[in-house]
Amino acid sequence: MKCSKCSFENPPQYAYCKKCGTKLIFSKDALSATMPFYRPKADLSIGSIFARRYQIIEEIGRGGMGTVYKVLDKEINEKIAIKVLKPEIASDEKTIERFRNELKLTRKISHQNVCRMYDIVNEWGVYFITMEYVSGEDLKSTILRLGQVSVGKTLLIARQICKGLAEAHRLGVVHRDLKPHNIIIDRGGEARIMDFGIAQSRKTAGITEAGVLIGTPEYMSPEQAEGKELDSRSDIYSLGVIMFELLTGTVPFKADTPLKVAMMHKTESPPDPRSINPQIPKDLSALILQCLEKNKNKRFSSCDDIIEEISRIEKGHPTSEKLLPDPKKQWSAAIPQSRLAKLINKLIIPVASLAAVIILIGIIILFLRPTNNNGNKKTIVNKDNKVSEDNKVSDTDNKPPPMGVFSISSIPSGANIYVDEKLFKKLTPASLDLPPGSYRIRVSYPDCEDVNDDVQIGAGEKISKEYTMKQFYFIEIITEPEGAEVRIDEVFQGKTPTTVKLTKSDCQLSLKMGRGWEPHGEPLNLKPGQNPALKVTLRRLQVKLTINSNPPGALIYVDGEPWGPAPQEKDIMAGPHKVRLEKEGYRPEDLSQSFIRNFNRTVTLTKIPNATVIISAVDYAEVYIDSVFIFSVPPQKPWTLEEGRHVIEFQSRDKTKKYQVDLEIKGGQKKRVHMNMNTGKPTIE
Repeated sequence: MKCSKCSFENPPQYAYCKKCGTKLIFSKDALSATMPFYRPKADLSIGSIFARRYQIIEEIGRGGMGTVYKVLDKEINEKIAIKVLKPEIASDEKTIERFRNELKLTRKISHQNVCRMYDIVNEWGVYFITMEYVSGEDLKSTILRLGQVSVGKTLLIARQICKGLAEAHRLGVVHRDLKPHNIIIDRGGEARIMDFGIAQSRKTAGITEAGVLIGTPEYMSPEQAEGKELDSRSDIYSLGVIMFELLTGTVPFKADTPLKVAMMHKTESPPDPRSINPQIPKDLSALILQCLEKNKNKRFSSCDDIIEEISRIEKGHPTSEKLLPDPKKQWSAAIPQSRLAKLINKLIIPVASLAAVIILIGIIILFLRPTNNNGNKKTIVNKDNKVSEDNKVSDTDNKPPPMGVFSISSIPSGANIYVDEKLFKKLTPASLDLPPGSYRIRVSYPDCEDVNDDVQIGAGEKISKEYTMKQFYFIEIITEPEGAEVRIDEVFQGKTPTTVKLTKSDCQLSLKMGRGWEPHGEPLNLKPGQNPALKVTLRRLQVKLTINSNPPGALIYVDGEPWGPAPQEKDIMAGPHKVRLEKEGYRPEDLSQSFIRNFNRTVTLTKIPNATVIISAVDYAEVYIDSVFIFSVPPQKPWTLEEGRHVIEFQSRDKTKKYQVDLEIKGGQKKRVHMNMNTGKPTIE
């Protein structure tokens, strides 16, 4: 910025001329060239209007790509959902362009089991995707709430997912991140597939190309774990994991890190789901294991094939022969029949019929034979038709010992009963008829701690026991901003966002962000199981900042923003700030610190003293300082300068010789400058 008084070029951050101390006048053009551009921050608080048409109702979920909000579209007065993409994703134009290409295809998926995708929009650099809003519960929450889902309900859900996937696959779209979190059970009981946000079209370039690992490890196919190209059979593998989890309450593979889980999908065989839940039909277990084949060529080729197998299972027809071919039947079918074999086949039916008649006659004779009912005694009749007393036999010698009865109940009732780790078919309260012996009893109820007990029961003994289950309470805690410390009854539980597992319903929540933020506390009254997420917006603390200057009138800047001349008193958010005071003829003063309480200070500015330079020359020279003629030398003459850098020019009388000296001088300093006009060499002391 050029000074209007001395024409000195100052750095853009200076408010006063470095040379003469005159206040600099900024033009509108100069401000636009030097001031930083601040992009407006999107207001996504509850009740705010986003993009001039969407009123934020609530935040309904967060994922790897962004945050999903339920909104009211004011233009059409309808509730929809918007997914606001994370800044690191939205800032990549190449990524956004690929999103647009994928949406051209995914928005064409129109099916009752798929959530519709609408458009991708840019608002002040904030990219978001509009989509259909579906009210209901995600499948993951259903699994957490129920533990294990019944066979009938699992088949119903799997059929609906297959229908939605079949339509997407028909259009060439692979979901790539199919999991219970992305499936909503709406209020009508229909399964709806959500979030085709990272789906890849097989026909166009996608956002997740081969070689890039994207997805959720617990539901990831082996080829996806290797970063290979995917097709519809990868979604079928993920569907197999979902069905496994629905029926057993757990996923096939678990490990300490996501990478280990991905490697297990690639290298280890999944367990038979019947080993966890014996109530699963064999043909349904075979269906799941075929979906989970490591080699994708051995899986079902399409979702339509899975739907067909589900229909067979629902009708009670076994499907194991189709899923796992019987080698014996294939061998026998390949052998041609000889003429002798054909003759034998013709004789089999008459011979078999004759044998059946003979067996039937024998059964009738035995049934009509007179018997002796003498209690538990058997008698044998000899040839004289007399009973032989010596042949009397007691049945009590061969009878097993009487069964014991174990009556079991629990609080709450309806718990699963495991006897020696085998699931009993009844729920508590129930009576178990057990042979004499020792048993390991386990009682399990969703969202409760399992109870284990060793029971010894004798012949004919009756035992009754009631078990009180320790219930668990789950709640997800989310704060804006993230990273707040969570304490429950003064016990540290991690940092937000986090899901807390508790053993009692009534407790005290404390949230603490750190200096400059107002702590938050509230009592919690929870219900057993998963509770609705708690979302808290933390507030910054405000402090009063009072600044004065000595001498008064210094211009005050806070974080680069001018406040005006001192004194000034304003409220600011608690936290770190930069304060600068500037006054003509005085050194600037900076205060950079964290303000966590009210602050009042008078800042004394230091006056800049003048410097003195004594100028001389041999033989003769006219002296210019900063391009302004001052005097002629000799004789030597003193001159007063302001602190800073100056240019002293020596010029001969005939203007043929010109020499200059760059001089840096501080306030109060005294220097001597002598110029030899014959040699052009200066002397500075």
